[in-house]
Amino acid sequence: MSIKGKENAVAVTFVGSQFKSLIEAVEKLAKAVAVTQIKENQNTEQKARFLRVFGMTEYEIANILGITQPAVAQALKSKKKRQKVKKEISK
Repeated sequence: MSIKGKENAVAVTFVGSQFKSLIEAVEKLAKAVAVTQIKENQNTEQKARFLRVFGMTEYEIANILGITQPAVAQALKSKKKRQKVKKEISK
């Protein structure tokens, strides 16, 4: 005996402002889910980069991780840039 699945289609019409509100709600939901997926054993740089993928600002990341915005900015810089800055500082 085989079971065939039914496909259902739903058509929805949005006014521009409703669509914008829906997109904002989905973005907020994605950010909330991202926060729940942070692994405790990751370092700050990994956590910051993970949250940045979900479109979070440095301010939001700093608040979530409990660190300062300059610390987030430093964590998000590429390794190459950080090494260059370290070399310039040591000169």
